[in-house]
Amino acid sequence: MNIALLGNGKTGSRVEHLAKLSDHQVTVYNSTSTPKANQLVKHDIIISFVPGKAFLEWMPMLLESGVPVVSGSTGFQWPGSWAETNKKVRENTSIWVHSGNFSIGCGLVLKLLKELRNQPEIHNFTMNLTETHHVHKIDAPSGTALLWKDALGFDVQIKSVREADIKGIHELILSNDFESITIGHEVTNRDVFAKGALQTAEFIHKNKSTIDSGLYDLQQLMMKYKHLY
Repeated sequence: MNIALLGNGKTGSRVEHLAKLSDHQVTVYNSTSTPKANQLVKHDIIISFVPGKAFLEWMPMLLESGVPVVSGSTGFQWPGSWAETNKKVRENTSIWVHSGNFSIGCGLVLKLLKELRNQPEIHNFTMNLTETHHVHKIDAPSGTALLWKDALGFDVQIKSVREADIKGIHELILSNDFESITIGHEVTNRDVFAKGALQTAEFIHKNKSTIDSGLYDLQQLMMKYKHLY
């Protein structure tokens, strides 16, 4: 693949490294080398790990290019709504996949939380979620914490902690006066994010003639096209 990589920070640099190991071509765009639509159209796919503010600024250009996008950018709200962005992506006959976390483990936790929300006993517990990341992470709460909250479908108190070079720890505690349940996930190597994003990009590139245009979250894509995985 010929990849346009937006952002080469902590995770983006790992995407670049792994992509080159797999013999993909990579062109990096960032705040000092901003992309233009006529440059992006030369690529097979766009992978984004820029901060949310930059992603929003570049969105019109990404839409104009019509190139498929895999986004791990966090710390932003979709302009208008998810549905409005989905409509714009479809109008440009493109495929966008967004996730706050591309790790396999997080995907398993999300499935667990979606199952948990349907259990009547869940209403006997108070829920608190703590997310801990490195001191340079800008957005809070993290994209993963928001994914967990959305999967649960309840009002969950989120505490954000920034310290050292922690790659990502999420801990959900369900408690009452008599007992507590802890669900946790810790990332020990950022390559799990980079590898997941790269595999998603490879999947889209391989199956783009089969995948319907639109904006997907990672779980939606995997569920709808599980027969292709």
